[in-house]
Amino acid sequence: MRPGRAREIVGYLQTSYKVSERRACKAFPIHRSTKRYQSRRPDQAPLKMRIKDLAATRVRYGYRRIHVLLQREGWQINHKRTHRLYNEMGLQLRRKAPKRRVKAKLREDRCPAAAPNDFWSMDFLSDQLFDGRKIRILSIIDNYSRLSPALDARMAYRGSDVVDTLERLASTYGRPRRIRVDQGPEFISKDLDLWAWTHDVTLDFSRLGKPTDNAFAESFNGRVRAECLNANWFLSLEDARLKCDAWRVDYNTVRPHSSLGNRTPAEHAFGSGQACLPSSKQAGLSHNDRTKDRVRVSFASFVSEVVDLYEPEACETLLNMMASRGVHYVPTLVTRRFDALASFREYREDPLLAYIDTETRRSWTADADNYAGLTPAVRVGLYRYLLHAMKIVGEAYCASVPILVGSDSPDSYIFPGFSYHLEMEMLAEAGLPPLVVLQSATVGAARFMKSDKDYGTIAPDKAADIVVLDADPLLDIRNARKIHGVFAGGKHTDRAELDTLLSGVRAVVQKIDAQAEAQ
Repeated sequence: MRPGRAREIVGYLQTSYKVSERRACKAFPIHRSTKRYQSRRPDQAPLKMRIKDLAATRVRYGYRRIHVLLQREGWQINHKRTHRLYNEMGLQLRRKAPKRRVKAKLREDRCPAAAPNDFWSMDFLSDQLFDGRKIRILSIIDNYSRLSPALDARMAYRGSDVVDTLERLASTYGRPRRIRVDQGPEFISKDLDLWAWTHDVTLDFSRLGKPTDNAFAESFNGRVRAECLNANWFLSLEDARLKCDAWRVDYNTVRPHSSLGNRTPAEHAFGSGQACLPSSKQAGLSHNDRTKDRVRVSFASFVSEVVDLYEPEACETLLNMMASRGVHYVPTLVTRRFDALASFREYREDPLLAYIDTETRRSWTADADNYAGLTPAVRVGLYRYLLHAMKIVGEAYCASVPILVGSDSPDSYIFPGFSYHLEMEMLAEAGLPPLVVLQSATVGAARFMKSDKDYGTIAPDKAADIVVLDADPLLDIRNARKIHGVFAGGKHTDRAELDTLLSGVRAVVQKIDAQAEAQ
C-alpha cells in the first residue's frame, strides 16, 4: 500500500473511532513518521487545472496526448507526473476493446504507402441533425501522412458527389495513385469508375465483410465519431460542415499523432516539403497572379505565426487595458471566414449572389479561386487564424471589452445586411450570449457614436426603427433572420412588401447585367 493511502486510512481511524494518532498507527500499523510526513513537492494546483482544462476541451484525449500538449505549452514535467495527476483527478478514459475471435487476414499484394498521395482511404459516416434528419459524411485520409484532405457532410451522397469532392481536392492536394474503399454503392458507381479510369487512379476495393481491409479509414472514422460527431450538436447542414471541418483542421494541425512521433499530420506532410502544390510557373499562372499568390502566402504565414506567438498573459493585459479605456472591438469574423473557407462551394452557390451584378461576381469568384488555390499548409494557417480570432472574441467578452458588430461590406462575398446576420451568429458561436450580440448591434453602436441619447433603444423622445421577428432571438440568434415586418420612419413594411423590395433589387441587377452585355 502506498504511503498516501496509508495516511488516509489512519486519518479515518482517528476520526471514526476517536483514538489517538499513536493508537491508530499501532492498529494499522504504520510508523508515526509516515503519518506526519509533509510533502515538499511544489504546488501542483496550476498543473492540475491545466490538465483538467485540456481534458474538458478534448474529452477523447488520454494522458499521453495531453502530456504532449503540455510540453508544447512549455511545462517541464515527466510523463509519469502527468499520468499520476491525470489518474488522481479521475480523468481516465474507459475504452472497451472489441473481442476478436478471428484473426484478420489481408491480401498479400498490398504494400504500405511510401509517400504522400500514394494511398488514400475513403469511407462514410452517418449522423443526424438536431431535428432527426440524416446526414452522411465522406471521410478521406492519406495513409502515409495521416493528413485528412476532406471531411465533407451532405444530406445524401451519390457517386457523382464523390467525384465532385475528389475534383475539388485535386486542385489543392493533387490526386492519389490508389484509393482504398469498401464496396458501397457510391464507390462502385460508374461515375467514380470513369473518373478513376480518366485520371489513372486505382480503386482498391475491400473484400465483402472485411472492414479491416480498409483499416486506416476505420481507425480514422473512430476518431471522427468519438471526438467530433459525438461531441457536437448539429443545428443545420452548414453547421455540421463547419464543425466537421474545424475538427479536421484541428486534427491536421494540433492533435498529436502517436504513430508520427507525436507530431501533427500537417508537420509530417509539409515539414519535408513532400505534400505541396505545383509551383505557380507549372500551374501556368501569370506574373500578376504569382505576385498575388505570394502576397496571400505571406499574409497566411504571418497570421499563422501570430497564432503560434500568442501569449495568454499579454493578451489578458491588453484586453484589460482596452476595457479600462473604453476601446471598442469589431472582430469582423465573416471576413476571416472567407479567407479560411474560400474553397467551400457554398460561396459559389450562395443564392444571395442573385443580388450582385455579374462583373462583381466574377471578381469575387477570382478572389475565392486565388484563396482556394493556396497550398494546404497556407490554408491551414488561415483557418487556425479564424479559430483563434473566435477564441479572442470570447476572451474579450470575459474582459468586459465592448464589442461591436461589423462586416466590412466592400470585401468579397460580404453581402450588406445579410452578412451582418452571419457576423452576429459567429459572435454567438464564439461565446457571446444572444442578448449581448443584439446589444452590440444596436445600443452598442449608438454608444460608440455617442448618440445613445437619441438612438439605440426604444424610449419616449428617441428615434428608433423597430424590427418585428417571428421567433425569439434570445433562444437562437439565427431567429433574427426571421423578420415579420419593419417599422421605419413612421411607416410599417410587412413581409410581403420586404420580399417585393428584394425582388426589385434582383430586377435592377438583371438590368445592369443586360446593359453590360449590350456594351
